[in-house]
Amino acid sequence: MAFTKITRLKGSIYGSSITNSYSAKAELSNVKRKAESRNKSPYGTKVISVFLSHKHDEIVEMNAAFKILDRNTRVEFYVDWQDESMPENPSYETADKLRKAIEKCDKFLLLATDGAIKSRWCNWELGIGDVEKFEKDILIYPIADSAGQFVGSEYLERYPYIEEDYNGNLYVKRRRDGNQMSIDQWLRL
Repeated sequence: MAFTKITRLKGSIYGSSITNSYSAKAELSNVKRKAESRNKSPYGTKVISVFLSHKHDEIVEMNAAFKILDRNTRVEFYVDWQDESMPENPSYETADKLRKAIEKCDKFLLLATDGAIKSRWCNWELGIGDVEKFEKDILIYPIADSAGQFVGSEYLERYPYIEEDYNGNLYVKRRRDGNQMSIDQWLRL
């Protein structure tokens, strides 16, 4: 399995590195604005909602996911810190709101960084996604650190994942049968 390196995400392909939550919020707003403008299109393609499970302090990786999934598709992201109804401090209410958001979204994407894999919340969200979604609706985006290392967990191997080919193109691959598809194809499953 080839893993995307964080340094690639900071490169010119995805624009400048985003290092603070203000910039990430601006990027998310930009993605939402583009999705809304596409909704007004006469072509009438369905907007696909994606629950984005991530470690809150990993803004660069989140920004890359926005850009990858927003290329040629109609994608609306649910990002918990953008939800104004979330309580300020994590609680039972937080868990309930996250569970409902996962149920409501069409797809579930885990930005599988080392930090996210160690996070209790990200693991809990993936568990809820596993219960609420079909396997085809969950996608793992394994992201290696700048040294190219990724320390994943065996249970992540159940799910389709994003892989990068030698030309830098990203695609979705299923481990059990080796089938590959574009990210757009995965979104439309």
